[in-house]
Amino acid sequence: MLETVREFAQDQLAASGEDVTLRGAHAAYFLALAEHAKPHLSAAGQGAWLRRLEAEHPNIRVALATLAASDDHDAYLRLAANLGVFWWMRAHLAEGRLHLEHALARAAAPTPHRAEALTGIGRIVTSQGDLAAGETWLRQGEALARSLDVPGLLWQALFERGQAAEYADDDARAVPLYDAALAVARELNDAQAASVPLWALSEVAYGRGDLETSGRLGEEAIALLRSGGDEFMLSLCLVTRGGVALGWGDLPCAVVAYQEALELALGIEMHWVVAGALAGFAAVAAARGHHVAAAGLLGAAATIREASHQDRFANFYHHAQTTQAVRAAVGEAAFVAAWEAGRAMPAEEAVDLPRSLGLLEKGGPCVPTAR
Repeated sequence: MLETVREFAQDQLAASGEDVTLRGAHAAYFLALAEHAKPHLSAAGQGAWLRRLEAEHPNIRVALATLAASDDHDAYLRLAANLGVFWWMRAHLAEGRLHLEHALARAAAPTPHRAEALTGIGRIVTSQGDLAAGETWLRQGEALARSLDVPGLLWQALFERGQAAEYADDDARAVPLYDAALAVARELNDAQAASVPLWALSEVAYGRGDLETSGRLGEEAIALLRSGGDEFMLSLCLVTRGGVALGWGDLPCAVVAYQEALELALGIEMHWVVAGALAGFAAVAAARGHHVAAAGLLGAAATIREASHQDRFANFYHHAQTTQAVRAAVGEAAFVAAWEAGRAMPAEEAVDLPRSLGLLEKGGPCVPTAR
C-alpha cells in the first residue's frame, strides 16, 4: 500500500513538472551531507557518521541516480568522491566502483575532486583483488594530486599505491611508497594522516620478522591515534600490536590488544578488523595449546572477512603464520573439520568465541615487551 502511494505521488510530481526541481534539491542536500560527513569518517565519532550514512543509503542512492542522469557531471563526481571512504569502510565495493567509474568518465576536468575519486576507486579495486587496475587508477590519482599541489590527497594516493604493492607481495616497492606518504603527512603536521603509513610500515616490518621495528612504529601510530579518535585505524594498530606481543612471548598483552581491537571494531561495525582480531585470538588459543579451538576461530574469521568483501586479512602476515602452525599441530583432517565448523557459525556467536573459550584477560592497555 505504501509503495502504491509513493508511486502515485511520484506520478503526480512528474505531471506537475515539480519532480525535476525536487529531485535536484534532494540531490543537493545529500551531496552536502556527504561532503560534511567525509572528514568525520577518520575522526572522533566516525561510528555515528558511518551509521548515519548507512541509514541514509537509500536516499543517497536516489541522489546518485539523479545526478548520474543529469548534466551536472561535476556534482556527480563530487558526491561519488566524497562517498568513496564510506563505500570502502562499509564494504559497498561493487556499488562504489560502478559510480566512481561512471563519474570519472563523465567529469574529466583536472580537479581535486577527480584526484580524490581516482584514489577512491583505486582503493576499492585493490581491495577487490584487481591489483593491476588498482595501480593504474592510483598512479593517475597520485599524478593529479602532484600537479594540483594538494598534499592532503597526495599522501593518500602514495599510501594506497603502497597497499597495492603490498597486496602484490612486493614489499620492496611498498616501503618507499609508505615512506613517501609518511613524509608528506609529517610535512602537513597531520598526526592522524601520519598514523596510517606508520601502521603499514609496522605491518611490513612484522612480516619480515623485525619485531623491534614493527613494535616501535606501531606504538608511534597508536600514540598519535589515542588523541585523534580514529577508532578504525586504532583497531588496526592494536591487531598488529597483538602480533608483536605474541612474537615476543607477551601473551597477556597480546590478549588485551586483541580484546580492545575487537571491541573498537564491533563498535564501528568494521567487520574486516573484527576478522583480524578473531584471527589474532586464534593465535592466542594456539599459544595456549588449544589448537582445535584456534582452527574454529580461523574459520569464523574467514567468513567475517569474506562478508566484508576484502581480498585479504588486515593482519595478513600473522594470519598466514597462525594458519600454518595450527594446521601442522592438528593435522589436515582435524583442521578442516574445526575450520568448517567455525566458518558456519553465526557472526554473533563467532565474535563471542574469545569470551566463551576463556581467552580474555583483565587489565588496561599495555605495551608489549620481549619475554
